[in-house]
Amino acid sequence: MIVEEIRLLMRCGILDKYNTHDRNYMLKRLEYTEKELKDKMKSPVNTAKMNPMDILVGAMMNPDKHIEGMEAEGQQQLVDSNVLPTEMRSEDREKLELLGVQFLEIVPDDYLFTYVTLPEGWKVIPTEHNMWTTLVDGKGKEIASIFYKAAFYDRKAFLLSLKEEV
Repeated sequence: MIVEEIRLLMRCGILDKYNTHDRNYMLKRLEYTEKELKDKMKSPVNTAKMNPMDILVGAMMNPDKHIEGMEAEGQQQLVDSNVLPTEMRSEDREKLELLGVQFLEIVPDDYLFTYVTLPEGWKVIPTEHNMWTTLVDGKGKEIASIFYKAAFYDRKAFLLSLKEEV
């Protein structure tokens, strides 16, 4: 039984009608599944919440490359995460859902991103520009472009131009 079904049974009070063994099993499964999901959830570091002294020290140590390094690190963190930008056109979100993307919850303390489960084989890959990545399907076909500016002073993220032929 999936998490959403168990939650629905709980909200409707139907779970109370199950025998104790079945009810306890479902509650344990729900608890285990939620913990398993939280353990697997990764998102980029929210640079806007970084310690200002750390930013200052980084800038003093490498003044010419500090922001570019932050952008490159942000791109890699996005590639290694399981999030998509929260900001996207509603029709793009609907198409992604039809293609099998599951939108979970907005990342706590970072409204820029939403946790997702991508279909098998899908991934986010980097481009040559540190602020752009590409969402591709299991065959390597481009699905969408993702913009993420990781600089602490002007963070932004959005999913753009879902390919029409998808």
